[in-house]
Amino acid sequence: MILAVILAGCGKNGQPVAPQPAASIPLPEHPLIAPCEPGIPGGRLVIATFGDPKTFNPIMSDEQASKDISRFLFNCLVNYDWPSQQATPGLAESWSVGPDQKTWTFKLRKGLLWSDGQPLTADDVVFTYNDLVYNTNFVNVTADLVRVGGKNFQVIKVDDYTVQIVTPEIYAPMMDAVYNVFILPKHKLAQTVTEKSFTAAYGIDSKPEDIVCSGPFRLKQFKPSEYTLVERNPYFWEMDKQGQRLPYLDTIVYTVVPDTKAITLRFLHGESDVNEIVYPDESDHYKAESANGHFNLLDLGIGPERAFIWFNQNTGSNPKTGKPYVDVKKLKWFRNQKFRQAVSYAIDRESIVKAILSGHGEPNYGFETAANPKWQNTNVMRYPYDRRRPGRYWPRLASRTVTPTAISRTRTAIPSNSA
Repeated sequence: MILAVILAGCGKNGQPVAPQPAASIPLPEHPLIAPCEPGIPGGRLVIATFGDPKTFNPIMSDEQASKDISRFLFNCLVNYDWPSQQATPGLAESWSVGPDQKTWTFKLRKGLLWSDGQPLTADDVVFTYNDLVYNTNFVNVTADLVRVGGKNFQVIKVDDYTVQIVTPEIYAPMMDAVYNVFILPKHKLAQTVTEKSFTAAYGIDSKPEDIVCSGPFRLKQFKPSEYTLVERNPYFWEMDKQGQRLPYLDTIVYTVVPDTKAITLRFLHGESDVNEIVYPDESDHYKAESANGHFNLLDLGIGPERAFIWFNQNTGSNPKTGKPYVDVKKLKWFRNQKFRQAVSYAIDRESIVKAILSGHGEPNYGFETAANPKWQNTNVMRYPYDRRRPGRYWPRLASRTVTPTAISRTRTAIPSNSA
């Protein structure tokens, strides 16, 4: 993963709240303290991108441009530290699981505020899960992340600052599931549920002040095909070690350009401050330019992304048509271990790394890449490219061309408070 960087920075419900000077807005009783070294407040971060967000509604967003903005605007009960693969405190300052390993209790920070000054409490958490995520009146991309065996979690308010979540059965990736649900304001969106208009809520045509959020930034301005501008949220609940309220930056602007080449040109000409994805074929160019001292090129190593081939081995049939999900002849191939091994022998991973990734990658033989040492099985059986072996294992492959996709990719991902 390669990253090029120039500038970095680490009332009652239903009633309007008069704006307060940022300095007079109290922090929560137990604010989150950032582990970074203290920085200098102020400044603007410019990021070039080639897509507009399609919505500012994090529960309805299902493409990257929208998710890029959502990570600045919203928060979940927990954050996630990707290097250690551990859940860390977010809106919830602590949590515990009961003896049954299914009953989870989350303690919210006291004094959390939405970007309009309204209190953020357990009511918002319960509303987000029960009235939005699990609402059957509309389809969203979040619901299946917080279900087990097709059954919803039970989300219960214990008191204003305590929420209990009970899973249908013991669920190992519980923290990962909770990390994927952005909490939304009940006082702002309850009416959209009653009117069954939630799918249109927080749309790109919404007024910035109507998009109430809890993240480090709030929406300032959106111009389609031009830019998205977010500004510091004065009600944000995190501070640095010296007590300075975060974030440091005044604004972040995503400017829209035609394609990835334009992103590179903007960055190399100093018109943007960070390029989050440096593609393999551009890496050497960036490395040469960084020698001038105008920016830093950070090689973060092999990425966690991986491409792979699926063989559908579903033996079932469509209940409506009675036809098998997979053609009987193909199913016989896919369920034959020798066939799958022959396909692996037919994939020239080394050549793919050289030709497609410009050498910035490494062959991968398992489900996880070297970026995930906690779960990567280094002892997995390998079937390296051998043009003679596929025919021995499965004669039909001798005259076929297998699409080579099972490789590790070298791409960039910046850990954030959203996926």
